[in-house]
Amino acid sequence: MEKFNLILYKGFPRGSVKVAKKHFNSKPIVAIEIGTSYGKNASSILKELNINKIYLIDSYSTYIDGFTGRKYTEEIQESAKNKSKDLFKNNSNVIPIYKNSDSAIKDIREKADFIYIDGAHDYGHVRKDIENYWNILNEGGIIAGHDIKMFDVFRAVTHFCDENKLTARTLKDDWYIVKSIE
Repeated sequence: MEKFNLILYKGFPRGSVKVAKKHFNSKPIVAIEIGTSYGKNASSILKELNINKIYLIDSYSTYIDGFTGRKYTEEIQESAKNKSKDLFKNNSNVIPIYKNSDSAIKDIREKADFIYIDGAHDYGHVRKDIENYWNILNEGGIIAGHDIKMFDVFRAVTHFCDENKLTARTLKDDWYIVKSIE
């Protein structure tokens, strides 16, 4: 595995990445991040965990954040995509997928150990991402995400857990669920 110098960002690593580091120890893992944007969290994941391969999923399409009202214009999204590309251009362990998460899952032909969801933050998208990607999570793996304080994210995580008799844990702005080994 090649060494990769990463930029340390304020507020990183996020809580669930710290949990994953302790959970997986130094075991090589396959990871997926939904909602890569500029690559700050992906950079942290690569620094903190022993990543054999990481799929970075982001369509970089324009949208208006329903929570903040911020407009993510074509220019902003193109800038984020270019910065992310530049950040990971020399790392063969990084596989970018420039599609929405529904389409991208078809391009992933293996199970993952750590899945981080930080894409669209409305109930429907979060819920669908959890349901879709739960199915490719290895037993003993962790599915996690950001912005648990946002009502739609909280509802999606809670409803998924309630319906599947699972327990989600929270850390500051993050949430995570460990897929127990049966």
